[in-house]
Amino acid sequence: MTAMIHPDNAASARVARRLAFTPRREDSLFGKPVTVYALDAPAPGTAGGAADGGAART
Repeated sequence: MTAMIHPDNAASARVARRLAFTPRREDSLFGKPVTVYALDAPAPGTAGGAADGGAART
């Protein structure tokens, strides 16, 4: 999963980081600069991984 966030949008960058997204690269979208954030998929067999269907645990 990815998120494209304008470099000046500090609030959205904080939310992305809080959700475990990590900045990957600088790019442009529709001619505007963006930072591309990505969320790594959990390894199979771990909480939220493919083995349990991605169900959240509490």
